[in-house]
Amino acid sequence: MPFVTAEDIGHAAGEVLLGPAPASGHPRIQEIQGERDLSMNDVARVLGELTGNRNPRYARQSLEEFAADQRAAGVSGNVAAVMIEVAEAINSGHTRTPQARDFRTTTPTSVEHFGKAVLLPALEEHRPGAHLQKSF
Repeated sequence: MPFVTAEDIGHAAGEVLLGPAPASGHPRIQEIQGERDLSMNDVARVLGELTGNRNPRYARQSLEEFAADQRAAGVSGNVAAVMIEVAEAINSGHTRTPQARDFRTTTPTSVEHFGKAVLLPALEEHRPGAHLQKSF
């Protein structure tokens, strides 16, 4: 999957919105893809290494299990249904990136950088007892 960070999406949108208008007069369509394609196992391995988990594994679940887990975590039924539609579209190949990967479609942020810059600080902030250390 071509994982893309929200920050990279914002930068790409800014470039399109602030750039010159297409000569054709038609709206410019610009797909973006992450720094490289990754499998779910690749992501599990990278994030496992960053968090000290030596044996991470990606466990595929059925869409029904996924929806039930989302609802149990407090996601509304409507949002869970939309998430299922997205997963079905990706799994079926209906949602794909037809524009080839090149310098225009590839964004700079690697999963390793995202993990270090965003995920690890968020995990640390939500670690039990972390708020106590900040107050001293």
